[in-house]
Amino acid sequence: MRVEIGAGKNRRPDTDLAIDQQPFDGIDIVTDLETGIPLKDNSASKVYAIHVLEHIRNLPELMAEIHRILKPNGILTGKVPHYKDTQAFVDPTHKRFFAIGSWDYWDRTTVYGNFGYFDVRFRVNYSKRVRRIQFWKPRPIRFELEAIKN
Repeated sequence: MRVEIGAGKNRRPDTDLAIDQQPFDGIDIVTDLETGIPLKDNSASKVYAIHVLEHIRNLPELMAEIHRILKPNGILTGKVPHYKDTQAFVDPTHKRFFAIGSWDYWDRTTVYGNFGYFDVRFRVNYSKRVRRIQFWKPRPIRFELEAIKN
């Protein structure tokens, strides 16, 4: 099952289940992600998080929830605003900003992941800024993390 969290008004057509805190058309589950994800353990093969994680107060808790619902080697993929982009600061509902290395704290193969801050583990498949020819457009971070369960 492919799950999109924070789907909003623009649900991805390739998802099986869309979750948002607002009851927009096409949303299957209306819930606040800050209180958890109402899905069974190991039920999702892929989770999409497109411009939603920057709105979360307690990111480590949500990352643990995403890890819980992902199957072993399941994929979390998404976009977040880069801290240098003005768009990161424009939206008053943004709670945090991201750098390319932000995901390293969940990957034990990295220097920051070795700190062991979090019980759940992901492998960073990639974390990079989107390339744009138009210099005035924001360049968010596109990322893909793989759930490590053992």
